[in-house]
Amino acid sequence: MIHTRCSLENISVITHHHFLASLDAYITRVEGYGKNNFSCGFWHHKISGGLSREVNYELAKKIRETMMTQSSYTGDIDTLLSPKNLKDMRDEIVRTLKTSDLFFNKNYVDRGMNSDTLTKAFHLVRTPESRQTSPGNRRR
Repeated sequence: MIHTRCSLENISVITHHHFLASLDAYITRVEGYGKNNFSCGFWHHKISGGLSREVNYELAKKIRETMMTQSSYTGDIDTLLSPKNLKDMRDEIVRTLKTSDLFFNKNYVDRGMNSDTLTKAFHLVRTPESRQTSPGNRRR
């Protein structure tokens, strides 16, 4: 058995890239449903589930963009992914979609994030001290 030690900086870089890969996988999966087909796979609550997925998709793209525009994201990941900041980003996305899409404005019901994939990805990169319940269904 070989024991190796990784510096905290190396672990941070690995975690950063794993998180970006998780976001990319989520974005690619949602895009695979087809253009603007966010309700694909929902049997119940198809409209509200699809609209919530659209918000989650935009949130994932926004977080990925934030992390990609800053080389090896030097900001505080716990602040970026804090429940308050995630809620603020989601609220901004919802406001934008409500003003640009009449169907969205009429049918959107805020039920939080409710995405196991994103919740698990966020949980992975947060430090243990900052791991709190994400906005959403409070299952974690």
